[in-house]
Amino acid sequence: MPNTGTPPLPDTPDNWPVPPPPRQEPDQPEPRPGPNPGPETPDDGVPDVDGPADLPPNPPRVA
Repeated sequence: MPNTGTPPLPDTPDNWPVPPPPRQEPDQPEPRPGPNPGPETPDDGVPDVDGPADLPPNPPRVA
């Protein structure tokens, strides 16, 4: 290392690098995942968590 003419600083806490400030947390809470829909529900007419009610399909249209 070339001699720059300045003596090295003593290794004291005053000369240590300043740590970055702590990360600011957002005011709003983290979005939580929704409930696990789990296995397919029985055909009970009650709407599923992730879809329409368990109803029988529409009958075929007669032309």
